Amino acid sequence: MAKYKVLKSIAHNTGHSLLGATNWYADAFPFHHISRAMQASGVTQVRVDLLSGAVSPATIENAEVVQFGELGQIVLQNLLAAEGWAPEQMKRAEFSLDLEAHTCRVEIEDDRGKLHVGNVVDWGFRWLAS
Repeated sequence: MAKYKVLKSIAHNTGHSLLGATNWYADAFPFHHISRAMQASGVTQVRVDLLSGAVSPATIENAEVVQFGELGQIVLQNLLAAEGWAPEQMKRAEFSLDLEAHTCRVEIEDDRGKLHVGNVVDWGFRWLAS
């Protein structure tokens, strides 16, 4: 039986995977794609629905940002499955990134309505200039 206590770790690990150097596509790390699109659009905050892959604001959408959303879905799905959960069992799952405040947060709301939060610290800012 799936355990609820692992959902906080899943939230944290999802954020780390999206901001870390463990994934690579279209000649860059996911963090590069999302931060470049944000900077080009003058956006400091972005949200990704990890259940649907939808990215907001839509003004930053390009092929790489769409892939970022899809990657978020895949990462969450794989981490949930490894612990006996299915994405359909979650009411909500959201990745949020604020470049100005230097925060990354992943929130997963389980089938009981309880919120599990993973905050990712010490990530990617040294890459912003690149």
